[in-house]
Amino acid sequence: MDLKYTIIIPHYNSPNSLSVLLSSIPTIPEIQVIVIDDNSAKELDRFEQVKHENTHAEFYINETGKQSAGACRNVGLTHAKGKWVLFADADDYFTEGFLQHLESYYNDNSDVVFFTPTSMNTFTHKKSSRHVLYAGLIRKYLKKPNRKNELNLKYRFGVVWSKMIRRDFIVQNHLEFEAVSVSNDIMFSTKLGNCLRSFQITDRVIYCVTKNIRTLTTTVKESNLDTRVEVLVRRYDFLRQALTKKELKQIEFTTNILLFEALMGFGFKKFIKVLTIYRKNRIKLDRIGFSYLVLGIRVFKDRIRLYLPQK
Repeated sequence: MDLKYTIIIPHYNSPNSLSVLLSSIPTIPEIQVIVIDDNSAKELDRFEQVKHENTHAEFYINETGKQSAGACRNVGLTHAKGKWVLFADADDYFTEGFLQHLESYYNDNSDVVFFTPTSMNTFTHKKSSRHVLYAGLIRKYLKKPNRKNELNLKYRFGVVWSKMIRRDFIVQNHLEFEAVSVSNDIMFSTKLGNCLRSFQITDRVIYCVTKNIRTLTTTVKESNLDTRVEVLVRRYDFLRQALTKKELKQIEFTTNILLFEALMGFGFKKFIKVLTIYRKNRIKLDRIGFSYLVLGIRVFKDRIRLYLPQK
């Protein structure tokens, strides 16, 4: 029997969450489940137990020498055999009945199917906000499928979960992940959007992204912030070459988040450093980002001359 779907899962130090995710996936021959461990250092006994309980899944180790979920995903792609590829994070899970929704699009000729995600706070067990941006992009396009909403869907849906991607499309376009600590899927998704010509969009929900204290995107580390800024610069450089000025202007990127984290997490000096990188690389501020600039000037106006680059 031909494999219909491959689900690729990077894992690091979270075997209990991984167990929940694996239990949400039907154990059937048509689904290939690939788990790539990023050289976990904790709860190794529990991880071995999860492996023993899920013998239908394929387990590999990231031996690239670069610790990163992106490197793990690349390893997974080398073993993928399904017609369609889906990506999942070990802390998340698939929603009940998701396979039925996948089956509805199995014979579709599109290269990518965008599904509407949902999210949950694992402490309150209430819906969180992690899915809002992506659900909004889908909702806007379904309501008005114009060029602006298409561009925003293609280039702002920067995560790889809640998408079903044709494997031969990935191979033909040489798509791979960056081996960086955070935002490893941004350039993959950006390049995917640029290659994408045929796609489907649905309001059906197949994936729940969770929010908890271990969520990497909520961890405030200066090195993570620096990496995200570097990825943002690469993203802008790529889009300037791939799109017209008019098209780039239509994409409603939010650049304020990194400025906010720089200012509130590391102070005005870091804020100015990130702002200088923005200026050097011609990255425009959104309206909220501009308000942070005004706030920074008002609060730290006596320090501005110390940190602004000298001509």
